[in-house]
Amino acid sequence: MSSSKLFTTALALQNYFPSFSLFSSPDPTNGFVQYQNLSSAASHSLLGYLSPHNSIYLGVDHTTKDVSGRASLRLESNKSWNRGLLVVDIRHMPASQCGTGAGEFTGTMVTGNWDVDAPGQGKNAGCSIRAPESGDGMGGAQVPSYVTEFNDAKGGVYAMEWAESSISVWFFPHDSPGYTEYFSQSNATAVTSPDPSTWGPPMARFSGSGCDFSERFVDMKIVFNTALCGE
Repeated sequence: MSSSKLFTTALALQNYFPSFSLFSSPDPTNGFVQYQNLSSAASHSLLGYLSPHNSIYLGVDHTTKDVSGRASLRLESNKSWNRGLLVVDIRHMPASQCGTGAGEFTGTMVTGNWDVDAPGQGKNAGCSIRAPESGDGMGGAQVPSYVTEFNDAKGGVYAMEWAESSISVWFFPHDSPGYTEYFSQSNATAVTSPDPSTWGPPMARFSGSGCDFSERFVDMKIVFNTALCGE
């Protein structure tokens, strides 16, 4: 039985920056960063388009020495979701440098703040999810899926399916058979109507009766964030 999805929101290229807002307040985790607004980020060349790959880039100031922290970016999607399939194609991410923390698929829980010390986290008491069920989830290619090793492999596609009672994550390196079959532009149907049921076991699957997903995960947003150190 097919469980194919139909993409309803495209956040690529010219649609990307208008779909996100830049967070420019002090870092809530007290990291060594100064988050920039759009005009400042543009003047520092921290974001823009990469025409050779038809993609966008987000960066960090890696040359200026500032005792208050480096200029960095934190983007939050203007739209929020309740369930769905999120797919992101990444060619490069921050490397394995001391103190670097990069975030992609993140969002809010019922408290509006995912910090474990945030006020109101008591609302999440009693929500228990067992350790994730691990699978291949990499399209048949056993390559690292994070930081320096990820970049050496020329990146890949992350996909997250948020269902009624589970959250599953897959990773397909760009040079894997899975990427060619499911995300290559030569396979128009697979790209526009992806079917996670054909992808094989996910890299991780979070599920269990100890947590009501529809109650605990509400109005999630996509956050792209590069933090340095912090809590």
